[in-house]
Amino acid sequence: MKKLLLVLFTAVFAGFLGGLVLSEIIAVAARLLLGPSPWLKWLKYMPIYLAFFVAVATSIALHRKSNRGDR
Repeated sequence: MKKLLLVLFTAVFAGFLGGLVLSEIIAVAARLLLGPSPWLKWLKYMPIYLAFFVAVATSIALHRKSNRGDR
């Protein structure tokens, strides 16, 4: 259980950092290519979305890995 919590915490942290980097890259590229755009407001929440997605994907992958050993 400790290992699972550590892996999920690491996944959330990595997803959050990845979301920060990705949202900044998208914002800078859009600003350079399209000019100031008000439609980029959803990027503010991208790190939270990506952290949640990475945590869910990690838990699914760990669940599949643990079930694969039962066969």
